[in-house]
Amino acid sequence: MLVYRKGFSQLIELLKSNCDIALVIIGEGPERNNLETLAKKNNVLDRIWLPGFRNDSYSYYKYFDIYAHVSYSEGFGLAMLEALSHKIPLICSRLDIYREYFTDEDVSYFEAGNVCALNKALYIIRNKLPFYSKKSYDLFLKYFSDEAMAKKHKEYYESIISDNKKFLLE
Repeated sequence: MLVYRKGFSQLIELLKSNCDIALVIIGEGPERNNLETLAKKNNVLDRIWLPGFRNDSYSYYKYFDIYAHVSYSEGFGLAMLEALSHKIPLICSRLDIYREYFTDEDVSYFEAGNVCALNKALYIIRNKLPFYSKKSYDLFLKYFSDEAMAKKHKEYYESIISDNKKFLLE
């Protein structure tokens, strides 16, 4: 969804100081016109592609060098998980929800709303693309693969059963 809280305008601001990058934003929503207006204002519209909503957005990941998750607030982003599964290095806004999963060694964090910090995060990733590509896939396998998710669910349900047994025996 192209909504304000996703922070996509930060990426358009980033284009102003990085003439050698382009941006793809897949989705549709109320923020689309604002993003296009900002891109025109900053003379970067020729380096942005907004294809709209796509049922098969995952099929575009093979063309991406970096995935930037720049939200001001978020649940857990499915698109981000798809990017990790494709070994795409991750720039990520430093949100509490990700602290359990990502360290500064795994992703290039930045403080949402700080385009200078976002630019620094981009610089870090670009200088170590193979390293962060491996880290992305390692994160996916460790936390989000089918096997990892099944194991976590199994452990959760086993803990509930164990707690209920204790309660019944008391």
